[in-house]
Amino acid sequence: MKIIEPKVELWKQGDDAKAHVARCARVCYDRTSGNDEATIKRLINDEHWSMFRHETYYMIANDSDKTLETIIINYANTIGFSYHYEKHVYYITVNGNWALDHKVPFEYLSKYIVPIEDFRNTEIGFHMMRYTFCVDTQISTSRELNRVSPNSITEMSTRYIGFSDKQPIYEYDLHTEQGIIDAYLAGHSINKIDKYSGISHNKIRDILVDNNITIRNTASMVNHDAFKNINSHEKAYLLGLIETDGNIRLSHNEINITQHKDYYLYIKAIMSYVLGSINETNDRNCKKLYCFSNEAVNDLINIGIVENKTYKQTDEDSIKLINAIPKEFYPSFIRGIFDGDGCIGFYKDKKGYDNMHFYIAVHTNKLASFIENIIKTVINKDSVRITYRNGLYYISLHSKRDIIAFGNYMYSGFSYPFGHPDKTARYINFLQSNTNISYNFPINNFGDDKFKICIPHWISKCTNVGAIFTYILSMYASEETYKTLINDYYLHRQDARGVLPLDTATRCVYTYSINEWRHILDLRYYGTTGIPHPNAKIIAGMIRNNLMELGYDFRDL
Repeated sequence: MKIIEPKVELWKQGDDAKAHVARCARVCYDRTSGNDEATIKRLINDEHWSMFRHETYYMIANDSDKTLETIIINYANTIGFSYHYEKHVYYITVNGNWALDHKVPFEYLSKYIVPIEDFRNTEIGFHMMRYTFCVDTQISTSRELNRVSPNSITEMSTRYIGFSDKQPIYEYDLHTEQGIIDAYLAGHSINKIDKYSGISHNKIRDILVDNNITIRNTASMVNHDAFKNINSHEKAYLLGLIETDGNIRLSHNEINITQHKDYYLYIKAIMSYVLGSINETNDRNCKKLYCFSNEAVNDLINIGIVENKTYKQTDEDSIKLINAIPKEFYPSFIRGIFDGDGCIGFYKDKKGYDNMHFYIAVHTNKLASFIENIIKTVINKDSVRITYRNGLYYISLHSKRDIIAFGNYMYSGFSYPFGHPDKTARYINFLQSNTNISYNFPINNFGDDKFKICIPHWISKCTNVGAIFTYILSMYASEETYKTLINDYYLHRQDARGVLPLDTATRCVYTYSINEWRHILDLRYYGTTGIPHPNAKIIAGMIRNNLMELGYDFRDL
């Protein structure tokens, strides 16, 4: 999931109007480049003439031409035609769609076409100019803008744009050898091609081998080098999770973490971010998330994460683990341990006073001592307790001040969504309510970067970590559901898109006259008919600022 900020760009038509149309048209298909001539030819032949509304012809003529006067009288009220008459001079603009619809009058008018800057440099022409803006925003905001806009709109389609990790298998002709080869090279497995085509596994394999296609290892999508170098907060955090809630199986070359179904998505996010392709299976009320990698498993063993840790991990193993993690990533490593086997709780004592407790549980004395020393350094005093029971070492704090100080340390490397939603929300909300510190953590891109979310206005001002977590993970769930419908159930993208949220990013192109832009800004920025939605106001404000830089005055209410 790629998180993007709302953005507005002024796209100038320039001397090559057709190149401008082609650029606008490609937005529909989420493309940024292509053959302009071929694009224009296809648009004309397919009669997709609405794209030419982004093209503008500017004309200046005196009133001595009676044929011109007749054309103006006949077409003054047609869509795409605009004029102003002053001091015996006509100032005219028509868009490309109008020109295609009215070829004969346009052919006559074309002799009065002037360069864009010549038109703009006149007092009348300046206020008749048409401007194109490319807008990156949420689908919900594009609807807000589209509702009050004249119909010169191009918008990226979710019908054919692939938010999944690969082109859907149903789009390949699997009745031909080439279709099978193309599907396999695109990343679809032999099993999936078998399932969808009805052709046997062995037959598909033979086709690939006969065409010199290398059969890939099913584990090839895993980042096998993930733990060779612990060089990020995310890797350190995942190590902490594996140390507590995870497991390795040497006989299967497997790394796995099991988590309750209510919280498994955040683990899937961090595992996918670090390790790449992740499998999942149901385990009663939990989800088991796992991947296979001989290299990654051996690297974990080499740094002290051993098989059957509860009974076999030693102090020597913990020393190796501690030494593998750079000091700057200690906060995230400890936070991973806390999210796996830690707790922060609030309660009333026998006298009715508010009290609290904090603890982290680990398998070895050496790891407990390491965390104890870190805590002592952070809180600058010796008030940490270590107790041993039922095979685990418990490191605990009971002072509110100490818990706050260590919380500030532990979340110093935090970013969404790489943390336990419940524990993180509880802890951060506690810290914010007891300090003057406002915690504004970054939101990481993760998962499939073809799935884009335009961040809503409220995120930057929200202090409720639980709300942000719920939002981010629900976006991630939508992405996963969308991809599952396409990749596993072979649903067409135009149908699977029904699960995409309203904050799914879209790109729109609008081309309007300065007066039309004034009307849109009146509604979506100034709110003349009601309070505009904040997301729409952000976009409208960016457009307003661009137009003001071009020399146009807007009231500031």
